[in-house]
Amino acid sequence: MRPFRLHEPTTVEEAASALADANGGAALYAGGTELLLAMKSGLLAYDTLINVKSIPGLEAVSADNGSVVIGASATHTAVEHDPLVRERLPLLSEVEHGVANLRVRNVGTLAGNLCFAEPHSDPATLLLVYEAELDIAGPSGSRRIAVGDLQTGSYETSLEPDELLTAVRVPVFPSGMRAAYSKFGYHHRPTLGIAAALAVQDGVVTDARLALGCVSPVARRLSRSGLEPNALDHEGFLARRGLGGMLAKVGRSLKRGLAAVTGRDAPPSLKSTFLTFPAMEREPLPETTLTDAVTGRLRERIAAAESARTVPDPEWVPEPERDPTPATATEAAADRLRERIAGVEKERADAEHERTHERTRSIYPEIEIGH
Repeated sequence: MRPFRLHEPTTVEEAASALADANGGAALYAGGTELLLAMKSGLLAYDTLINVKSIPGLEAVSADNGSVVIGASATHTAVEHDPLVRERLPLLSEVEHGVANLRVRNVGTLAGNLCFAEPHSDPATLLLVYEAELDIAGPSGSRRIAVGDLQTGSYETSLEPDELLTAVRVPVFPSGMRAAYSKFGYHHRPTLGIAAALAVQDGVVTDARLALGCVSPVARRLSRSGLEPNALDHEGFLARRGLGGMLAKVGRSLKRGLAAVTGRDAPPSLKSTFLTFPAMEREPLPETTLTDAVTGRLRERIAAAESARTVPDPEWVPEPERDPTPATATEAAADRLRERIAGVEKERADAEHERTHERTRSIYPEIEIGH
């Protein structure tokens, strides 16, 4: 990795100005958990990194008009443990706890995760069902966009070259809305993430939000606006229906939505693209095992949250009726799938942890500090 300068602005305006002056030769630096490794590998090269963590107050978490505002410098760990987040956004706190590994969570930021636009992201998928918004600043002023409008492709965003994300605004779910998130992943990266939220009034679903991530370049809502024009509006299909058997309907919508998002007839065909589980290639899996396993995990998390809820407004409504025709063989296959994933992750975790530390130690001696 070639040497670079680290600029440390003290205001958002100074950071935006430095970006504009660099004319594409600078990048924003918060945690650097992805950026520095990409530079070390020669995939990216910048003359200057602009450290936004030097801007006072950008790490703050506060409440504003029914939303929790998370500053761009707030780390995953800070978000996870923040009292306001735990009280009003308990699902976000839970998901932040599962991001990557402890080193990444202690250094990396929520805003940086979104701006790097890595397709395999937990927060990018979850924040779609929260309908979060992003505060953007630049030399021409500030603007606010929906979180779904930030990422335009793999590692691509809608930010102008001289703009930076200053805060993530996450609305508190309305009364009666409950949510859950579940993922499958190989090692530290999710390979499929799903988020679901239902608003219930008088036993009827009044609002349904479903999102899929990691299986396409951009996380998507399973709504009319989030899918192709002729695709089924899965969220609209679930709304205005009774709770009876609703979780089974959610599972079916997620499976169909997954096929629509990936453009594939069956989820197993994804193995050659986004979903890579080498340890599983030794034993063929049933055609629908992957999506059934994910919805099974979602079911388990909902049940666990309902039985051990500790917050006044839990994020799910108990399912009054279990699917009357559970696929016993598929659930058994899902259990085997989970066991194989856990085994692979356990075998490789220690070795990868050590390699990551070695890479990090080799990066920092080359940094030339400048102001």
